[in-house]
Amino acid sequence: MVDFDKMISFHGDVIATDYQSLVDAFGNPTDCDIDGKVQCEWEITTPNGTTFNIYDWKEYFLDVRCAPIVEWHIGRTPKSKAEINAFLAEKGFEMTENLSTSLKGFLGALKNVM
Repeated sequence: MVDFDKMISFHGDVIATDYQSLVDAFGNPTDCDIDGKVQCEWEITTPNGTTFNIYDWKEYFLDVRCAPIVEWHIGRTPKSKAEINAFLAEKGFEMTENLSTSLKGFLGALKNVM
C-alpha cells in the first residue's frame, strides 16, 4: 500500500529567485535536463532529515541558468510545509503559493459554494 504522507510532490509552493542564488545556497543541481520538463533540480535534506526538491517546471522558453528570476517549484511531503518554509527562510528564500494553484483553489472553493 502506498503511504501518501511520505510521497514528495508539488503542493503549490514556490520560491522566486535566480539560479545562482540556489547554487550558492545548495550547491550544483542534483539533476539536470530531466525528461524535457525540468532543466535543473536540487534534492535537499533539512537538518531534521526531511527531504524535498527544488526544480523548475516546464520553463520551455527560458534558460533557467541565465534568467534573472525563475519561479522554482518545491516538491515536498504533505505535512512538511512549515519545516521546509522555516529552513528556506534561514537560507534567505521566501516560499509562496504558486499563483495558478491559488486561482484553481479559489475557483474550486467558489464552485462548492454555488
